[in-house]
Amino acid sequence: MALIYHVANPLDWAQTLQQSKDYDAAIVPEGFIHCCTCPQLKGVLARHFPDALNLILLCLDEKRIKAEIRYENLSGGRAQFPHIYGSINLDAVIRTVRISSDPVDRKFNVPKTQIDWPVFDGHNDTLLHLHLPERGRGRSFFQDSGIGHIDRPRAIQGGFCGGFFAMFTPTPSEWNKDQIEHNGETVDISKAIDHVVARRNVDAMFLLAEDLEKKSPDDFRRVYSVDDILDAFQKNSIAAIMHIEGAEAIKEDLSNLELYYEKGLRSLGPVWSRSNVFAHGVPFVFKQTPDIGPGLTDAGKNLVQACNELGIMIDLSHLNEKGFWDVAKFSNKPLVATHSAVHAITPKARNLTDDQLLAIRDSGGVVGVNFYVGDLRADGEYKSDMPLSQLIKHIEYIIDKIGIHHVAFGSDFDGALMSDELKDITGYPKILELLRKSKIDEDNLAKLCYQNWLRVLNETWKEKSNKIQNPLKRRVLIVELDK
Repeated sequence: MALIYHVANPLDWAQTLQQSKDYDAAIVPEGFIHCCTCPQLKGVLARHFPDALNLILLCLDEKRIKAEIRYENLSGGRAQFPHIYGSINLDAVIRTVRISSDPVDRKFNVPKTQIDWPVFDGHNDTLLHLHLPERGRGRSFFQDSGIGHIDRPRAIQGGFCGGFFAMFTPTPSEWNKDQIEHNGETVDISKAIDHVVARRNVDAMFLLAEDLEKKSPDDFRRVYSVDDILDAFQKNSIAAIMHIEGAEAIKEDLSNLELYYEKGLRSLGPVWSRSNVFAHGVPFVFKQTPDIGPGLTDAGKNLVQACNELGIMIDLSHLNEKGFWDVAKFSNKPLVATHSAVHAITPKARNLTDDQLLAIRDSGGVVGVNFYVGDLRADGEYKSDMPLSQLIKHIEYIIDKIGIHHVAFGSDFDGALMSDELKDITGYPKILELLRKSKIDEDNLAKLCYQNWLRVLNETWKEKSNKIQNPLKRRVLIVELDK
């Protein structure tokens, strides 16, 4: 073997192969081993693939040889890594999945069900679910309780490597709702939340996230830059972005915004589906447009500009249409909706119109597609008997309308009703398999899974990663070799 390179981030190693042409050996990600160091497995491979010249192995634990081996011949059938075909003399790509009974393997963290790309998700309400006893019922994040949608063991099974962890203050059930007139109808909308109530709730979830990290930093890590996320990927820890959903905890004069930034706030939605001093949300109504109510208040415009300066991403989910266009006017960062869906398919006020989708594309932004059945079903019903193919329709629509670089996942796990077919975070491999069947290739699947999120975050946050090159022009994630 002439050269063996180590890649800074193992999860991105395949995409870096094309950057180096001066080798004749397999590329070995850091923490993994080449088959030649394992005689038993080498013998198995030789019997199964006698004509293979150079073999690439993923997820091989030398101490546990028992593995399931799958391969795809690059000379026929679907090429798993088409961008390296021809760059090296490779007859087969071998992928191995270690079989382990340990739900959280500290060294390799390989899920029992293999998933090819790390999944980075635009929205979950897991912190709220853990915080409220009536929802989480005292469950532990580090054990599979079967309660809710996300915990560490199930995250491993689903290939979930991180995402936006929302801090949301629900409207108390005993509160009456405000009513507004829209299209000749009376529409209920949640009342504004008191600032003190919201601040206490958000502060409690900041402390909860801090406590999770202290208890097990190998499993849960708060992140503040794209390099932090990549490092968490490499160390097999869930990368958690701290996100406030509904800015009621922020003072109208913004005097505590920078304090929250120092605590770790990196993403903020001005509203949930209710009004506050900054903006106006949209209610969950079917066969309605998001053009409900006025735009941003003066305080809201100041909030957008302050977030731009600090490097806090603005989330457009739940915001009404006039507020959306105000953010587009006053923000100098990519437009992002972390968990939304397509109004043309499901005409709910919460979903994005074609004009909004095009504006997100033109800004270089991203839509995280929501998995909530009420926002996906063509009939708008709150029923869980929805096939996952309906979710794929929303994803495909956005790809066709604005391109693969502007769509990602934004599930709303632990905060919304999911399809029975999906169930919880362990259902992510089902989604990826359906996307493959819809002719989305591996490079584009990687964009959906995490690269688009990392590109937009790198453009928005203050601390830039040198592992992402010129994302506005190229709109692809490139992880550099660590030679």
